[in-house]
Amino acid sequence: MVEGGYEVVRYADVLEVASENTDFKLLLDEMIDNFSSNGLNNDVENFLKKKAQPFHTMDMARTYLVFDKGFEDICGYYSIAPKSITIKQKDWEKISTNARKKLNPLGYRDTKNDQNIPAILLGQLGKNFASAHQIDGDKLIEFAFSTIYDIANQIGGRYLYLEADDNNHLSSFYTRNGFSFLSYNGGSVYKTKNDQVMFIKKMSA
Repeated sequence: MVEGGYEVVRYADVLEVASENTDFKLLLDEMIDNFSSNGLNNDVENFLKKKAQPFHTMDMARTYLVFDKGFEDICGYYSIAPKSITIKQKDWEKISTNARKKLNPLGYRDTKNDQNIPAILLGQLGKNFASAHQIDGDKLIEFAFSTIYDIANQIGGRYLYLEADDNNHLSSFYTRNGFSFLSYNGGSVYKTKNDQVMFIKKMSA
């Protein structure tokens, strides 16, 4: 996918070319080594450098690289996986009836069991602050949405979700891009087992 001076390439395709072309592999390794989150999120940087390939090999996630049009830099990337939203029974019963009905229309009255809601996880989203071809975060997530909606149309998935640290900058970014908090009755925010906020975005009617 080519748009606005950037090109989105499947990590799988890049790995295939690298396996057949030593010069390209060296260039790719250098691009990945130079990727920097500018100290804002070490998990994002470490995933691309250390986990993207094993996660691909083990079919745990699929990563997409966003290059500049001249293929000089990896400007950003995102990683997605088909993974249900799992909400423990004790938490499910504290969510409003209206919210439960939206999340799981067939099982919203069931407060005695854990809930598993068909979804797609946006596991990582990161821009390269070291790139000479800076990409705007809104443009990067737009690329991610395009890929995710194509996949959801084929395999399903009622919601897109992600987990993020609870801070104003991230909250503003994700709500601006159509996500909302998963909240309890009374408005308190649901926290995951990693003490992160869950943001959700409805993908289907």
